[in-house]
Amino acid sequence: MPITTDSETEFRSLRVGSLAVTPSLAAGIGYDDNIISQPTNRRPDGVLRFAPTVTAASDWTRHAFYGEAAVEPFVYFNNSRLNDVNARVVGAGRLDLERGTTINTSASFFRSADAGVSPLTAAALPGGGLGPQNFDPLVSNRYNVDIRYQRQVNRLVFSGAFNFQRATYEQAPNAVTNFNQTLRDGSTYTFPVRVGYEIGAGIQVFGEASYNIRRYRLTSFDSEGARAVVGASLDVNRRLRGEAFVGYLHQTFTRGLPENSGVTFGANLRWTPTQRIAYTLQLRRDVSDPSVVGQRPGTSTLFGIGTELELYRNLLFNGAYTFINTDYSNTPADRIHAVAVGPTWIVNRRMRVTASYRYQSRQASFATSNYDRNLFLLQMRVGF
Repeated sequence: MPITTDSETEFRSLRVGSLAVTPSLAAGIGYDDNIISQPTNRRPDGVLRFAPTVTAASDWTRHAFYGEAAVEPFVYFNNSRLNDVNARVVGAGRLDLERGTTINTSASFFRSADAGVSPLTAAALPGGGLGPQNFDPLVSNRYNVDIRYQRQVNRLVFSGAFNFQRATYEQAPNAVTNFNQTLRDGSTYTFPVRVGYEIGAGIQVFGEASYNIRRYRLTSFDSEGARAVVGASLDVNRRLRGEAFVGYLHQTFTRGLPENSGVTFGANLRWTPTQRIAYTLQLRRDVSDPSVVGQRPGTSTLFGIGTELELYRNLLFNGAYTFINTDYSNTPADRIHAVAVGPTWIVNRRMRVTASYRYQSRQASFATSNYDRNLFLLQMRVGF
């Protein structure tokens, strides 16, 4: 289900100099019929969640800044050893050097301590939180830094960027099966260069080449690779926004694992045919690194669709479906299905109430990792 940040909820902002600061507080009660994601011996439980959040956005005529911070303690009714805290810190800025030349930067940190009904950690993960990492009950910390230079001359647009991503996993004393997930600790460095040309009517065609370096604690997973794609970036009458691309990728593993190459594609589109309804589409095909010793690299394909509908003036509905298929050359494929639906009632400018239902299902390479879950959450968010 699409996650709405506080900056988009129209809560009242406080003026702090030239910044609009928006504090809010969410409180919710939920139910999960399989809190430890097991194929058998399911363990249901209820959970209480609290999430204070604050955002800050600039209104400068030149340059821009946005920041967001949130924590979310959660407490289970009957399994207190699983209690923990999710958190996120996000910052982004734009530096306007001269007409047509900008430097955009962003940095984020996400701590995900569970795979349950949390709306907080979902924003950190692919597909609005329905990516494969969202099904890992162990604690993960994810860091991201992106620096992007862009120069536009008439219709020609050039950009170069550096992206750093790191994921670390905490050894989980609370886990029912305490695998050493720290072997999956790793960092990815990506260097993309793009050249685009605006053909008019909010459409830009582009070509992009990128090089990446992946390094893990378990060095047998280390690799380096390249990708070349062509695509289009869209902003047509503010109705159709996003981009789509297709191309070729090649990944070489430095410790003897087989090379991986093939077609890559992706899309991240939002279509708003009217002011009362919007549709989203996500597609992504990429190299999938091994997750356990002895596994060979494969490919991962993500498909996601969603809708946001205004039923009445103050009543909204969100729905989403995500499917992730990961094929490995020497083990069966991992398949993950997720459905999320629920209404949101905008009580007034300071309060909104959301009810959500999520279904998650995984058919994994190893039968002991199969599971399905039903999750419910009733949440109230209050602005100040």
